[in-house]
Amino acid sequence: MKGLNEMKLLIFELKKMIFDKKFLYLSLILIAGVSLLFFRNLLFESYIEREEQQKIDSYILTSQSHKTGYEVVLESKPDDEAMQLLYALNNEMLDRLLQIRNLISSEDWQSKLLLENEFLQYTKEFKDNDGSFPIPNEEIEETIAMNSKLLEENIRPEHPTYTTALPNFLKIITGLFVNLGAIIIIFLFVGDILSTEFENRSIQFLYTQPLNKLSIVSSKWISSVLAYLFIVVMIYGTTIGLCLAFGDAGTFNYPVLIELNYQLEFITTREYIQQSAIIVSVTVLLVISLNILYSLLFKHTLASMFATVGTLLIGYLLTFIPWRFLFWFNPFQYVIGDARIYNQNITDWYQGVAVGLFISIIIFTVSLLRIKYSKIES
Repeated sequence: MKGLNEMKLLIFELKKMIFDKKFLYLSLILIAGVSLLFFRNLLFESYIEREEQQKIDSYILTSQSHKTGYEVVLESKPDDEAMQLLYALNNEMLDRLLQIRNLISSEDWQSKLLLENEFLQYTKEFKDNDGSFPIPNEEIEETIAMNSKLLEENIRPEHPTYTTALPNFLKIITGLFVNLGAIIIIFLFVGDILSTEFENRSIQFLYTQPLNKLSIVSSKWISSVLAYLFIVVMIYGTTIGLCLAFGDAGTFNYPVLIELNYQLEFITTREYIQQSAIIVSVTVLLVISLNILYSLLFKHTLASMFATVGTLLIGYLLTFIPWRFLFWFNPFQYVIGDARIYNQNITDWYQGVAVGLFISIIIFTVSLLRIKYSKIES
């Protein structure tokens, strides 16, 4: 009989959550947010070309200014070999820039990438010889590496922000989700799932029912996890539907540039999304478990949320200690998740996954013990 009552409690919790107006409004806001982001990208496709045109024009003006200056110096110092080298390199850069400008509206993206790489290689040599140009060396290296990979894989480049290709737009949504997005959404959807029972004193009614008190916590925990899964399906379902209807197919083999042991390496967009899904799921389980424990301890929604946020913040600050072994024991490194994917110089992306799951189970167990031995407050 108790088992049946516990199942009924879980079903009741799910119905109460799903049919709550807050749940409906938040769901509509998320769908609208994803849709607005997609249609912004769709409308800004013409802006991409204009942005590229402006960037190339600014580089051309800089290079032409350098050329004029070098010509003046060489008139008075025609034997200055250092100036001659800078002048020659700048001319090569200017030549490539003019060719790139002519190809901005062209469908010949391979030629454009080849020319861009040539320009950047000359720019790097130009800067290595004490020339000045407004492109950071790190950006030069990363762009050359990305262009070379795209050419090698024969993949058309996509704008990192204003894209409507399914894999690339999914990556954008995933990046928002894994960087605090999922944590904020979970707080909004289920942050008060247990604390309101204490605030409304309905917990006393639950205590008097023929229920195992452990089922009160377990039903809240399971409901929160199912809410998270619903959110994931809703966000990604909306994203996929919009891209299939109005966007491009793209490829999940599109390269993502990361740093691995201080070297530039690539993973695919598919791998990025898979790794992000693991990271964010572990983080959400940890947040749900922490929030339920603090709800039992403080019996107040704001206090529980502040305690959870404080715990996450303190744990994340520990990631600034550059000791590799600490990452095996700190699940809070995933609060800003894609940092662990993009930067794997002193840690591997998966190092905190196991401990995250373990600590979530420990916290959930402590919550069960807490409610098991709790008493009705008058």
